[in-house]
Amino acid sequence: MIYVVTTQILPPSDIFEVITPEYALQLLEPLRVVGLDTETMGFDPYTKQLMLLQLGCYDFQVVIDCTTIDVRFFKDYMQSDRLFIGWNIKFDMKFLFHKRVVLKNVYDGFIAEKL
Repeated sequence: MIYVVTTQILPPSDIFEVITPEYALQLLEPLRVVGLDTETMGFDPYTKQLMLLQLGCYDFQVVIDCTTIDVRFFKDYMQSDRLFIGWNIKFDMKFLFHKRVVLKNVYDGFIAEKL
């Protein structure tokens, strides 16, 4: 299932469900290993905007609309001891660093594949 966290009014869908940030944290809380990805407007975190943050696992994804929801609401969750898995996660981390969110435990599939 895909859950979307946004304040935008979206049409009803069978593909996703719009939820609150608080409910998103309730869904994500049990996860110890979390998939992470971002979508941005460009490559530079100082001049381009973070659009979406996606967190989740095999069973569900939580897509956070960073244009309407402050990503720092999830700061404590992302700065916990959970393992965050991504592909070229260094890129995603730059945008999160710019928002003062520091991931402490990451696994980068891109670097692992290169090694």
